Amino acid sequence: MHAPSIYIHIPFCSKKCRYCNFYSAPPYNDHQIDSLLNAELKELPEKLEGFDGCEIPSIYIGGGTPSLLQEELPNFIKNIQSTFDELNLKYAHSEFTVEINPGDVDRDFFGRIRSLGVNRLSIGAQSFDDKELKMLGRRHDSADVYTAVTAARTCDFENISIDLIFALPFQTIEKWRENINKAIELVPNHISAYSLTWEDGTEMTIARNTGKLTEATDQLDREMYYTAVDLLKQDGMSQYEISNFSLPGFECIHNLRYWDDKDYIGIGPSAGSHIGNTRWTNIANTKEYIGRVNDRDDTYEEIDSSDLITQARQAAVLGLRKSTGIDILEFRERFNINIEEMYITKIEKHITNNLLEISKGHIRLTRKGLSYCDSVAEDFV
Repeated sequence: MHAPSIYIHIPFCSKKCRYCNFYSAPPYNDHQIDSLLNAELKELPEKLEGFDGCEIPSIYIGGGTPSLLQEELPNFIKNIQSTFDELNLKYAHSEFTVEINPGDVDRDFFGRIRSLGVNRLSIGAQSFDDKELKMLGRRHDSADVYTAVTAARTCDFENISIDLIFALPFQTIEKWRENINKAIELVPNHISAYSLTWEDGTEMTIARNTGKLTEATDQLDREMYYTAVDLLKQDGMSQYEISNFSLPGFECIHNLRYWDDKDYIGIGPSAGSHIGNTRWTNIANTKEYIGRVNDRDDTYEEIDSSDLITQARQAAVLGLRKSTGIDILEFRERFNINIEEMYITKIEKHITNNLLEISKGHIRLTRKGLSYCDSVAEDFV
């Protein structure tokens, strides 16, 4: 039996990136950092109650900027492992990822977390063009990415992922192709390539709304997307999800837990969880989160228990994100629902439009459908 996958949110950032609307907070002082980490170590065993003796599929420390806590993070990882040991949870073979900002880290930091069992890095490169990085509000430059990847390799990290963003203001198709090729040169095991999302209230969206930045056209966005698909395929990477590519055997186990609609728990402010038919999200306020944990109050801000039909719809939407699509037989066995009958008119419409196909017992997006995933998924909600 498997325990749920575990996501641990470190909300601290030294400054907010101009495109980001995720919950984050500045680390005001060491006391606040210690208080947050201690609260998370209290929440963790409460959420894992009842899974004694199970194996954890994946552990993911994200943010925020976990690598900002160079001194605190190694000891925090030791304490996490002590909690697992106390609960008799198995984690020796778990995928264990830490998100990294390239400008924060050095070989000593990588060596310390590698010795503690961290075996996967997600490096937020975003671009290899310094002007683009400055526009995005990133704290690192392109040279930092090369330095970070080289240092990680010398510390025996054999599973490295690089994040990239495309469809940036002023970005040309040639510049995007150059970014992909520079990422490929670093020989990562995994690449995530996301189109820039214009989130309400962010600095970049405000700049766009006041005419200081221009949003890429839909046509250019799609051209950049398919450029990534083709270049990464040529490099031997398979596309296993809309925005994610990997060498064989290096698909992100943790993220697949989300897309396979499997159980996971989120620890920390704003972290989301899914166990059985229930989903909840912790309060997005660090101070209040710490207070609630210490007072033994509920940490969640939103909680929802879904009926079977709603669960089936959620699983369908998530399944469409994967290149393999929705397994028709597995869907029927899980929900006792024939998905082809449930969505007959929607499926027929998207097959006619060449956005969906049924092949080898799976309903999946076509190549054309990849860039229309959100609109197709809306019909499955």
